[in-house]
Amino acid sequence: IPLEFRRLQAADLSRWQGEASPEFEQFCDAIARNVGGDGPSPQPQPQPVPRPAPAPQPFVPPAPPPGPVPPVKARSSKAMWIGIGVGVLVLGGIASMVSEQQADRHDPVGPRGNVAPTPAPSQDFSAAAGPGMALSFRDHALTYQGRFTMNGVGSPAHLSIDVHDGKTGRSLGHRELDAYGHADAPGRNVFAAQVEVDGDSVTPGRHVHTVNLVFEQRPDGSWPLVRNCSAPGDCYDVPH
Repeated sequence: IPLEFRRLQAADLSRWQGEASPEFEQFCDAIARNVGGDGPSPQPQPQPVPRPAPAPQPFVPPAPPPGPVPPVKARSSKAMWIGIGVGVLVLGGIASMVSEQQADRHDPVGPRGNVAPTPAPSQDFSAAAGPGMALSFRDHALTYQGRFTMNGVGSPAHLSIDVHDGKTGRSLGHRELDAYGHADAPGRNVFAAQVEVDGDSVTPGRHVHTVNLVFEQRPDGSWPLVRNCSAPGDCYDVPH
């Protein structure tokens, strides 16, 4: 019996056949003490054991039904409420354990559906990009030109850019965007943003271009923009 239920009046009678049993007697005594009884424990009625009929006889009489089980006094209301309280506590503990196990499961997406947090850009880069730097870059269909500004290590950077169709040169408007970055490697930071357009010469209709601006530190301490990698293996170098 589980630890929290050992205070209840319980016994394992799964194999009991009505014979005299110390466990049954202890069970009855525990109930009698709980309801205030002081009489002797009821004794189970002996069960007649059927005897096999002689082989020559064609009819074997059925075994007589077992005798009545000694009645057990009803549990007092106090004991009943104690049992209910213990059951509620056990169920509450099980629910808490299940909740903690679910919370401990690793989810690569991170809390509330957001991308898992990444390391902040290096402070050297933050100082270099703080006042803002002019930049221009491209992808397979668009060209971008504007300014990149970073306000601090713990806040996103800002892109203020003009967007043009790369084949026709048609203006697709101005964008003010947040760019979220992380230190990709020593001396390298990557900032990502999404640019939504109504259509271009490559893809008609409303769609989104994802940019990943890669800045690398030079020996002189500067952090130039070196490429735009929209996807792995799909990098667009920035002309110098």
